[in-house]
Amino acid sequence: MTAKVDITRAEAQGLPMKRKSIALVSILAGLVLASVAVATLEPMSGACPIDGGGMYFTGQTKTVSGKLLYQYKCPQGHTTWVVQ
Repeated sequence: MTAKVDITRAEAQGLPMKRKSIALVSILAGLVLASVAVATLEPMSGACPIDGGGMYFTGQTKTVSGKLLYQYKCPQGHTTWVVQ
């Protein structure tokens, strides 16, 4: 009977630790996904080559000479392709 009680206590003590580690991994994964989304949606640090305004990612991509290019656009409608 004592051995059974000790196993139950050990199991009970292990569960909260597993839940904490699962919660921590979930939080970290969420932060990584959020940072990727923000990096994709925020204006690029460069300026429009025509008028100097900020640019945003349009969602369009293409491959040229084996390099992945991303299309950015400024509010005035000028577009440029960028290698990241």
